[in-house]
This record gives sequence, structure tokens and C-alpha cells, in this order.
Amino acid sequence: MIVLCAPHSTIKISSHLNDMADHLDVGGQVTTGKHALFLVADGGPDFNINHATNWFYYGRLFREMNLDALVVTSFCPGDSAMNPIEHLWAPCTRRLTSVALPSSLPDETLPPSQQRLQPKDRLQKEHRVFNLAMERIQHSYWKDLTFAGNPVTVVMEESVGHMDKRIGMAIFTKCKEPLCRHCRDRPSSISAEEMDHLRNFPSPTPSLTHEGHFKTFIESLNEGTRSLPCQHMQAFTVKQLGRCSEGSCRYVYGSKEDQDEHSRKYVHHR
Repeated sequence: MIVLCAPHSTIKISSHLNDMADHLDVGGQVTTGKHALFLVADGGPDFNINHATNWFYYGRLFREMNLDALVVTSFCPGDSAMNPIEHLWAPCTRRLTSVALPSSLPDETLPPSQQRLQPKDRLQKEHRVFNLAMERIQHSYWKDLTFAGNPVTVVMEESVGHMDKRIGMAIFTKCKEPLCRHCRDRPSSISAEEMDHLRNFPSPTPSLTHEGHFKTFIESLNEGTRSLPCQHMQAFTVKQLGRCSEGSCRYVYGSKEDQDEHSRKYVHHR
């Protein structure tokens, strides 16, 4: 099984396992009497069983899915001749040799990044362009793909994002994007007004009545305070690193290293 994710989506062990548990319906399989799960993973950082951070997420999968046993192995890591993951990628990459995927929508000539669009509109178009490209891979280039005589199931995970990362705070909320299958199939159970409050949860704001103090969260919520997140925090004003300006990305930098990793390595490295 191969899950395709997008440049605007969070790509890490937690998202990979969430997608896998969803697409494979691990919880449903357990209720039908299948209590052991074997995962053959590659040795990349997102899956590497030697990384302590990944142990936590594998353990969480084991616990939350109520498995009796979970076996995770890279099986001959570093030895391509014996590693089944390396073998699987060979027919996948051969199918994509010399393939050029479109960078624009079918009825347009310019990619979204070269159009005069509002950030939100550009981001939505980028999602659509990426998803269409991945659908082409899934249904055309990787159609009827086999490995060692067995069919390969290709599943596309649509391009979405759900985290608002600030200085000392991370907010995860269900989104309103029509392309997001997860939130479309599992809509919020609370009111739209409450969700709006949560998405715009206030950052610390100086108190007007108690000099040298910040307003409490309750005060800020009752007043409907909405300002640029973290703009009054020392880490924001002194370091002057600001907030990511890429599309509608909601990420406040906490350090120069954080800014470099977010902008050039992990998220916007296109």
C-alpha cells in the first residue's frame, strides 16, 4: 500500500500511521478477529524503528487499535538486495520514468503560483493541482501495478493541513476544506461558532487594567480579541522572525533554526 501526501500536508510518522489505520480500517479488522499487525517499513526517518520518537507513535497505534501484537520491521535495512521496500519501489519508479505531471489545472495554462490570486485561493488551487496529479499516477501510471506477482493497492491521501503552530502553542482543528476527506467524512460535532473560537484561540495580549500582565484566556475570549498570533510575545518581538507568509500557512517561527527548517527543509522546500 502506498499513500501519497502533498507538499502542504504534514509529513511525519503520526500522519503516516493515521492514514494507514484509516485506509486499512485497522480498528474494523480488529473487531472481526484480526488482532496482529505486521508492518514492513523503510529505513527513512518517518518510519525508522531505531528512532525513539517513532516508538511512541507505534506504541500509540498498538494501544489505540487494541492490537494483541504489532511487529514493525525494516527487514534487512541498508541491504537493497534483500529489502522488500526497495524492491517495491523499483516497479513504481520505472512506471514514472520520463513522466511530467501538469503544474496547472486542465483549463488553465499557468500554475497557481504564477497567477494573481489571494493566498487562500492560491492554496486551494495548489491542492487541486496536486490532487489531480496524484490521481493521474494512481489511475494511469500505477494502474494494475504488481510486485512479486501480487497486486499493489495504491491509495491517495488528499492534500490538507490542520495545524496552527504558534510560539509555545499548537492548535489542531478540523478544517472546512471540501477536499479534505477526513473532515468531510467526520464533520465537527460542535457548532461553527465554537469551532471559529477554537481556530482563532487568542495568543497572550497585554492587559489594559493590570500593567505588566497579560489578559487571561477567558478575558480575551469574552472580549473577542483577535490579533496577529504571538505579536506581543518576547520571542516574537525580539527575534522578529514573524509568521510564515506562504499561502495561508499558519506557522509562527520560534527560532532562526525553526524558520530555516520550516521554509527550506520540511514544508515549503519546493
